[in-house]
Amino acid sequence: PQRRVAEKFVLARRRRVGETLVEVVAADDPGGFGPALQVVTDEATLLMDSVTVLLHRLGVAYVALMHPAVWVLRDADGILTEVGPAGGDCPPGAIEESWIHIQLSPTVNQRAVSEAVRLLPMVVTDARQVAADSAALTGALQHLAHEIAGDDGTRFPGPDRMDVSY
Repeated sequence: PQRRVAEKFVLARRRRVGETLVEVVAADDPGGFGPALQVVTDEATLLMDSVTVLLHRLGVAYVALMHPAVWVLRDADGILTEVGPAGGDCPPGAIEESWIHIQLSPTVNQRAVSEAVRLLPMVVTDARQVAADSAALTGALQHLAHEIAGDDGTRFPGPDRMDVSY
């Protein structure tokens, strides 16, 4: 069953870590998946928020959105060798990916879809950067809160300084 899923999601067959792949599936697709946008990328927090905000901003009408997170093994050339559900038992060396399927409205504006295809890789890169920055910022804030909590009032004077410590 794992290999069958990979065969149906042709876009996922070859990808390098950090790369975002986007394709449009035509309405007359013989597999019955169109019209749709498919995206394969590294799993990241804020990913789906970023994708849906872009689609709404561009006016890309969609009727369904599927976002399975999976673990994958790829060879040195980025060729998919194995796939399984995220959160399950994953073998050493596996990475998490998002395989996104956006079922488009039959009346979707094709110009807006083309713009989404162009912008999605950049939006995904930005979402990954925001997630990385958020983690670093949270760490810095926790460190500062710890310092405030341990201060005797010399470094951080003020009657309400403990309100911001943890």
